[in-house]
Amino acid sequence: MNKIVPYILLFTILSCSEKVSSENDESGNILENLSYSVDTIVMDSAGEILALSEGFFTPFATSVDKSQLLVFEGSTSTLDLFDLEENKLLKRIPFEKEGPNGVGTYAQIIQSLSDSTFFLHGNEKIGFYDYAGNQVKNLKITPTGIDQEISDSFYSLYQKTKITQDQQYLTSFPGEMMKEKKQLMIMDIATEEAKLIDLPEMDISSKFRAIYLEAGGGMYVEPYQVTEHEGKLYITCGTISSVYEYDPASDSLSFIPVKHTITPNSKSGEILTTPNSGEQWWSEYRKIVGQITYQNLLWDESREIFLRLGRKIALGDSPKDPSSTELFLYAYDSEMKVLGESKLEGVDESPRVYFMKDGKLYSYVNVEDELGFAVFTFNF
Repeated sequence: MNKIVPYILLFTILSCSEKVSSENDESGNILENLSYSVDTIVMDSAGEILALSEGFFTPFATSVDKSQLLVFEGSTSTLDLFDLEENKLLKRIPFEKEGPNGVGTYAQIIQSLSDSTFFLHGNEKIGFYDYAGNQVKNLKITPTGIDQEISDSFYSLYQKTKITQDQQYLTSFPGEMMKEKKQLMIMDIATEEAKLIDLPEMDISSKFRAIYLEAGGGMYVEPYQVTEHEGKLYITCGTISSVYEYDPASDSLSFIPVKHTITPNSKSGEILTTPNSGEQWWSEYRKIVGQITYQNLLWDESREIFLRLGRKIALGDSPKDPSSTELFLYAYDSEMKVLGESKLEGVDESPRVYFMKDGKLYSYVNVEDELGFAVFTFNF
């Protein structure tokens, strides 16, 4: 069995109400007797040489029905379509780097929208594309309704972008790395009007970052994610277990406290966010990732529940020292009520790029320079 590849470091005014998520001791722990198995599959590339040297930085996405996998090779500007039922390459579609249909030089995010279009966000380009190699909608625009300093800056405006399933809205977490708080931007694609949504319960995340860009240093900021389910957006942050729910239809925001018992519900302690040396940066980074970091929500259609990973990474005294990971699995119902929690015993490295399909977790692995996945089957 192939081991999972190790974690790689990545150099509004609204009506607001509160929902309460029950603790798992009130409803039982469906993951109490969790067991799992891991198989490794390798995608048949049909003799093609795929440019996957970027590894975790290569954009992946499943199709809407999860029958196919979209992989965008940034170095060759090629979209690879794989059949996830037969685990084989279906076709390779070349795209231009420049010009009206260009994708730019570095693709960061890909998202399937339909059988005919997908969303691609790169360093210089952002928009909807079709499978014939054409850009069908350019989203490199300056939206109205928000501070011009943000709307005028392409790099500040588009951070962790995502398109809603009805293709009506674009979401992102705009702002600079050192900004004291994060806000969710939601932009109406048709009207090009945007708004910023405050997320005050997640402002604590700004205390758990470390940035030193000189030699020997690096950059770490807490991850933010958006998961859509039945038209609502669920906003999560690595720092805390709790979740925001935003309903675009009613323009309403709710904070949902989520309480766990096997891991802390928030990071704690003091972090020096602007260290003065590479050694100091590593020390602060160790403190941050050594605590629980909550991942994004994954809707498991086979069980009709949300699943979520959490991780703690134990780093050595220096970057050259070995590391280990504790991995946890959590389960919630569609109202974010905690159904279960468990540590995944025997997993000592962290999945980085992953998705759910048929109740199984697919985690990217490089198998002798071929595209592969460690497939987790959870039994509970």
